[in-house]
Amino acid sequence: MNKVITALLLSTVVISAQAQDNVERTYDNKTSRSKASLDALVAGELAGDDILKGDAFKEKLLKATKVEKYTVPASKKVAIDSMFEYAKDRTYMLVTPYNCGHCDDWHRRGATAWALSEDGIMMTNYHCFNHDIEKGVAVSNYDLDFYPVIDILVADKEADLVVFQVKLPEGVKLKTYPIGKPEAVGSDLHLVSHTLSQPYYYSKGYLSGYADTQLDKKSEVRLWMRTELGYGFGSSGGGIINNEGEVVGMVSYIKPQLKYMNDVKKTGDYAAKIFEYTVPVSAMRARLIIEGE
Repeated sequence: MNKVITALLLSTVVISAQAQDNVERTYDNKTSRSKASLDALVAGELAGDDILKGDAFKEKLLKATKVEKYTVPASKKVAIDSMFEYAKDRTYMLVTPYNCGHCDDWHRRGATAWALSEDGIMMTNYHCFNHDIEKGVAVSNYDLDFYPVIDILVADKEADLVVFQVKLPEGVKLKTYPIGKPEAVGSDLHLVSHTLSQPYYYSKGYLSGYADTQLDKKSEVRLWMRTELGYGFGSSGGGIINNEGEVVGMVSYIKPQLKYMNDVKKTGDYAAKIFEYTVPVSAMRARLIIEGE
């Protein structure tokens, strides 16, 4: 019996290793393309005079905080055969190139964004833009086509959202998410984002509740949506959708609940629970005017 179990375990390990190898081979080409594309991005799409960067980026972000609302067209709902394929086509990677100062390579700060309109109006988190932007920012789709950020239209630090515009090549249109209404606790939720450097990672969960909280001592207390989706760093700005494919929230941050652990071998803190705080759709609607509604 032990030999049989051992053989089964070894077989499982071999199969798992083969599967992992296939996955790595699949993403190897895209990873090398991503590095080459990042170099080309800095020298190409982000080299134009109309690209926001440096002090101009900071000034535009500050100016956008004074904009009360922005008008966007209503997006039509479409039939969904595969939730992942549907969300993948509407999910973009937010790419901020930077130099670490220790090598000649360009690196990137990664996050997630999604489109509000076909002509390049998009949304992500405020905190993704609230740092030094040396070379500009761009979004990329699944095929690694880059579209540079050329304007910031609305910025809300407390709600952690930014509405911005990207420059699209002639004839290119973005696929968009329709904006939904607040969901009830327990409702199914879906997310495609770029969590922990895993591009286009799909997770399914549910709305676990709403909570009052504040990001810092100066900010107003806001209502946040809590979710169980299992996202991590890199998911910031990801559009959270319901079963109808409508955006009902957006990833913002996680907050570990630490507990003290003390036993014979270990002493310290551990995360007993990681709470997910997401921007509710009500906060988005407070800063948007949706045509036709």
